[in-house]
Amino acid sequence: MGKEEYEELVKDCEEMKRLLESATRTEVRKVMMDAIAGMEKRMSVLTVSLNKDLQYTTLARYAWYEEAGYVKVTCDLENLKDADDVICDFQTESFCFSAVGVPDKTGKKHNYRLGVTQLHSDVKPSSCVLTKKDNKFGIKLVKQERGEEWKSLDRSEKVKQGQHKSLADSGASTEELLQNLYKNADDKTRADLSRAAFEGRLKREAEAK
Repeated sequence: MGKEEYEELVKDCEEMKRLLESATRTEVRKVMMDAIAGMEKRMSVLTVSLNKDLQYTTLARYAWYEEAGYVKVTCDLENLKDADDVICDFQTESFCFSAVGVPDKTGKKHNYRLGVTQLHSDVKPSSCVLTKKDNKFGIKLVKQERGEEWKSLDRSEKVKQGQHKSLADSGASTEELLQNLYKNADDKTRADLSRAAFEGRLKREAEAK
């Protein structure tokens, strides 16, 4: 019953989203959005129930880009068209894509998942969309704040920037600020910071002579 109910909810939700795009009256749109939110909440519960005992491989390679109103995530997944089930659960702060029963070249089936538990910023779940092609999929995340720039897909860069700003506001020295940047940086940025610090030291020594 759970799988059949989920499939019907997916169809109802997609139809409601199409109707929402053409609706113009505020109260009508509100009723539709509340209905979509209710269906998606039920779908989320069913997703957990149906897939709780499955083993998944995390999809680590994907691409993302942003426009003013949305963020798009794309990922290649061979034989996606032959999967038993493909779903994506959208929440205000997260998304979770899962593909169940994707066959490999030998016919053996595998389960895959891609998700972010803490997105850079909030999105509108009822407006987010999953698109599928033969061997790839796309996830469109509609921003709550149109025009906001996302520094990363998850919240990590936002947290780092907040920590650095707090440190700067506290009156930290330049050395302390650089140490904080170095601690939170990737390998390339660390190399750049180390080179900049070395060149800065050489310049100061030359000026002191």
